[in-house]
Amino acid sequence: MRGFGLVCLFGLFLLHSPSAQNIQISTDSELDWQRGTIRVTITAEAAPGADIRPEFIHRARRRIDAEFPGALFNALLPLNVDSVRIVREVVQAQPELASRITNLAAQAKSGLPHPNPTATALERIFEVPIFPDFVRLFMNHEIPFRMEDVISWVPTTDFTGIVIYAADPLPLRGTDKEVYPAPALLPELYDENLRPVLEQDMVDPESGRRWGVVAYSAHTDEDPWRHRIGPRPLRIMARSLRDTSNRPYNRRGRRRSDSGVRP
Repeated sequence: MRGFGLVCLFGLFLLHSPSAQNIQISTDSELDWQRGTIRVTITAEAAPGADIRPEFIHRARRRIDAEFPGALFNALLPLNVDSVRIVREVVQAQPELASRITNLAAQAKSGLPHPNPTATALERIFEVPIFPDFVRLFMNHEIPFRMEDVISWVPTTDFTGIVIYAADPLPLRGTDKEVYPAPALLPELYDENLRPVLEQDMVDPESGRRWGVVAYSAHTDEDPWRHRIGPRPLRIMARSLRDTSNRPYNRRGRRRSDSGVRP
């Protein structure tokens, strides 16, 4: 009889606890281009003045896990696919991609939920790799296209890769503006005559899916990328950006489609 009474009291406690019923969810995301991952932080906040008690933690964990697939999907929508499109536009044209993107949540690595510093909310951080499964959704070719030979230029050596310096604001072709280049999954590179130097269909599809068309780095140390660029890379500087859309600038003065650079 005592056991029955305890079960009933516990059930009533869950039903009537204010902290269990009022859970505010917020999300934050950060894309790490160097590591090729997207990090999504979901916070479940208790009602004002409520304590983080065991029943709140239980319900908050379930709510966070339920919210994560949708939060991941929304976090990926503004991502640059190439110099023209963002993920949102591709999904609008191909709605079947929506479920495939959401399914990437199953690949997430996550830490245990933990209280925030003020002990008023529960946080959990999820991390999902961009390669290979996400980028695979946007690479449809099976045979790489051979780039046009430039007869007037003869390499001085057998280069094993390309390193492009593009850290500073660059002139936006056809305007008097200077903007920062924005990373993309499948960036495009052109020479001074706007001949394509690198487009996604020039890349071996398996290599592109495995680690992307290019790698991004915030420093000049090439050793971490030696497996990609080899011992004798061609080192050049980006000279300008090609304006491929009329999208507005974001808060950092960057266009979402400024990935096509002209070395």
